[in-house]
Amino acid sequence: MDSKLFGEAIVKFTAGLILVGLLTFLPAGTFAYGQAWLLIGILFVPMFVAGLWRGSGIRPFVSTTDASGFDTEQTYRKRQSGVTAATRDI
Repeated sequence: MDSKLFGEAIVKFTAGLILVGLLTFLPAGTFAYGQAWLLIGILFVPMFVAGLWRGSGIRPFVSTTDASGFDTEQTYRKRQSGVTAATRDI
């Protein structure tokens, strides 16, 4: 992963976490607000895990077509750029 992109992702993730924290804890007036912690956990823990998984380059379910049989965006771009490693009759 590009270090500039990684830095931007960390800044945006942290800014979102702070913003949601302010929007939930500030009106409550306390950090002992269980529903806010639950909301933050439900929103940001999966987002963080997905970001780590996406950034790691691991693609366990890679397919050149989606469920409807059309090319995925990545395969479409490869075809448009002239890369012909994955070819099939359409």
